[in-house]
Amino acid sequence: AAVGVRLDREDRQVLHSLFDEYSRMKRVRRELDDVDVALLVKRHAPRASVQEVYIDEAQDFSPVELSVLFGLCADPDGATVAGDTCQTINPGSSFSFHDIVEAFCLHGGEGCE
Repeated sequence: AAVGVRLDREDRQVLHSLFDEYSRMKRVRRELDDVDVALLVKRHAPRASVQEVYIDEAQDFSPVELSVLFGLCADPDGATVAGDTCQTINPGSSFSFHDIVEAFCLHGGEGCE
């Protein structure tokens, strides 16, 4: 995952204000971002609705999106994931294969402790 930076109270307040403004802009414009769409899929799609899922370019998915896709698969071992950390289209992406393993294990993948 990405390396974090310790923020003081003022910095946290500024970031919170920016996030509130971003959320307000989405509401006013009636727009969704990728995480909003993933959460809508999670809320409305039947759980375990497919037997297998193939995910390519995994480095361009957020952990939330990957988790939702794994949740759609009836058998977590039916998930095939491919990606390349050197080809991300999202500058500053914190993608890691460790994140994929965590999402896989969260959904009961075989070999997880």
